[in-house]
Amino acid sequence: MDGIGDVIMTTACLKPIRSAFPEVKIVYAVKNTAAAILDHNPCLDEVIPFDKPFFSGNEIYGKIN
Repeated sequence: MDGIGDVIMTTACLKPIRSAFPEVKIVYAVKNTAAAILDHNPCLDEVIPFDKPFFSGNEIYGKIN
C-alpha cells in the first residue's frame, strides 16, 4: 500500500478476515512511512516496509515467507 490513509482505512477489514480465515497468512506491504501504524497489530502476520515509489508484485512476493 502506498499511503497512510490507505493503511488506516484497510485495517478495519483485518479482524473480520482473521476471524473468517484464521489459518491464512496476512501480510501488508507498505511504505516505510506507514509501517509503524501496523506495529503490534495482532491480525497481521508480517509487515513488509518498502521505500521505492513504485514496485513490482514480484519484488514483494519474493519477500513473503
